[in-house]
Amino acid sequence: KKNSSGDEYLEVLDEQLSKLQVELIKKRLQFINRLDQKVSSIYQKIAQKDNESIKLRYSCFLKDDLNYENILNLYRKNHSRDIKYMQSHIGIHKDDLKIYMNDNDACLYASQGQQRTIVLSLKIALIELIKEEIGEYPVLLLDDVLSELDKTRKNMLLDILNQKIQTFITTTSIDDINHQIIERAKKIYIESGKEAT
Repeated sequence: KKNSSGDEYLEVLDEQLSKLQVELIKKRLQFINRLDQKVSSIYQKIAQKDNESIKLRYSCFLKDDLNYENILNLYRKNHSRDIKYMQSHIGIHKDDLKIYMNDNDACLYASQGQQRTIVLSLKIALIELIKEEIGEYPVLLLDDVLSELDKTRKNMLLDILNQKIQTFITTTSIDDINHQIIERAKKIYIESGKEAT
């Protein structure tokens, strides 16, 4: 009888999770589509490469049509395995965001510089979406990202940020940065953990 009530409880949970996951997947798809519309153009501005395009794709555990019944059926199929291993083997916690450069998996085919530029492009695209939602830009904090970029990418990134986004950036050197950008920035120099004069 204990197992029976446990199975009934899991069935109720599976039903509730299936309903919620349909809605969450729809929201994620909408969000990723909005993000995808922005990220490639931002990447191209920073990288100055028209021949490199970025695409975002939502990798979902559900391979069939998105509906309650398909998700619930997957939970039911995995029920005994989930109990045996005491974990859920399917669900939105298994989903992922896939990033492609020129239709190739960016994790496998993009160089380190390209991957860094993709990450920064994603951050800026997210900031743009936040601005659309709340009406103002958030403050952006970037810790030592400039040392990871070549001079062109560094200056293009700073130019994009300088136009509209309040940004705090840590860096060990400002030698490669466009002097016009440096002149407009407030600089704080730190030596031995203290503000230098």
